[in-house]
Amino acid sequence: MTRCHTPGLPARGSWPAAHCVAYYWFAVCVGFFPFWSSAAHGLSVEGRGQRYYRRELLARDASNEFIPNEDVAIRPNVGGSADIIKFGLFVLTFFDIDVKRGTHTADIVTMLRWKDTRTIGLLPKGAESLTLAYADARRMIWLPDIAFTNRDVHGVERISSGITISSLGEIEKVERTLVRFKNIFKVNAFPFDAQRLVMRIASTSLMTDQLELEPMLENGTSGYRDNVMESTGFIAVKAEPSVEKEVDKGLEKSRGQLVVLVKRDSEPYLQSLLVPSWLILGVSWSVFWFPLLEKSTFVMPRVATSLISFLSFLTLSLRTNSMLPIRSGLTWIDLFEGNCQSLMFFTVVLNIFVCVAYHRLGAFKEAEAMDLELKFIFPGMSFLQFAVCFWKIDGTGLQAMYIITTVVLGLCFGSYIAFSIMRLRSKMSIPNISVLSPRSEAANPSATQAPQAKS
Repeated sequence: MTRCHTPGLPARGSWPAAHCVAYYWFAVCVGFFPFWSSAAHGLSVEGRGQRYYRRELLARDASNEFIPNEDVAIRPNVGGSADIIKFGLFVLTFFDIDVKRGTHTADIVTMLRWKDTRTIGLLPKGAESLTLAYADARRMIWLPDIAFTNRDVHGVERISSGITISSLGEIEKVERTLVRFKNIFKVNAFPFDAQRLVMRIASTSLMTDQLELEPMLENGTSGYRDNVMESTGFIAVKAEPSVEKEVDKGLEKSRGQLVVLVKRDSEPYLQSLLVPSWLILGVSWSVFWFPLLEKSTFVMPRVATSLISFLSFLTLSLRTNSMLPIRSGLTWIDLFEGNCQSLMFFTVVLNIFVCVAYHRLGAFKEAEAMDLELKFIFPGMSFLQFAVCFWKIDGTGLQAMYIITTVVLGLCFGSYIAFSIMRLRSKMSIPNISVLSPRSEAANPSATQAPQAKS
């Protein structure tokens, strides 16, 4: 009798060959049982799904109706005129309007409506309409590939989407999305500017001869909700839906868009930019109210106040530049800040000029006269400059206003400095005050001696 030994088993003697075969067969069956069971279950489920799907196809093929998964890529009017897709764009909320980066984010509802009589057979008997989820509808019916064309990279997030099929073959798609749009902002009139927030849609594949967009005429289909601009710093004015045909060589597209006109709320910028600028300008003007004394007590406060005011305003202007994008043209805020800087610069120059005339040249009466005159000339010039700036705040005529303010300010202060130099030379016995040296002061001490204060 033939004996065999099974490796890996306890040594209990030799088994018959038939027992070895039976043991190995049992081990194979036990080892592959999970795989067989799962495969059998999958085949049974797949078989049931295929049988159900074939039954549906045969039923619809017999009635010559719409067959799923065969016509989903073919538009309804293929071979004929272009399919008309009516659209509506309704903005629920604007979350962010970033002028510097050129983007704005909106929670927007998109409504699309078209007609496809092939879908009538999808409705159950007696039903007037059928609503499907987007994932289910895209496998059963033709859907126009409409997308936002001015979206930012990775800037679209679908929140909800549903497709309703009516018994008349009309299909309506309602989709809510959170979109970050790219936009071109014009900041010439900042902070009194108005902007156009554009949200544009188009087909990603079909041209104008195959698909055309039309805005819905029903009320409430396009526009925006109340308080849509809350916490954005803008005020909504109106919304305008429209359609435009873009022809660019071989690209012919029908594009629908919703343009929301908004106006900036300027009050916060008046408080944070313009009012601080005027305050700093007033501080720099105050140096002419410091007294001129013989012992040079207020020379350092006068010079330090004018210089610190000028440097403080330069720091404030950096904040304005951080709010706006890099630009090549002139803006209203640039014109305003440029006039403030020019006025402060002339304050520094004229203050030093007065101090030199009083303490260095000894022209006490002339220096005091200039100090008194500048107390009224400086606010008068400031009023004139700002009157020109606020003549137009819509961003137009900036170049002309810049030329006017620069020429007027330069001529006025240049003429005053020239007149003051001539006045000093005519009143003083020194022939040339520009070359006065300490040696000449020692030779003529009466020229620099201050008048004695009366007891």
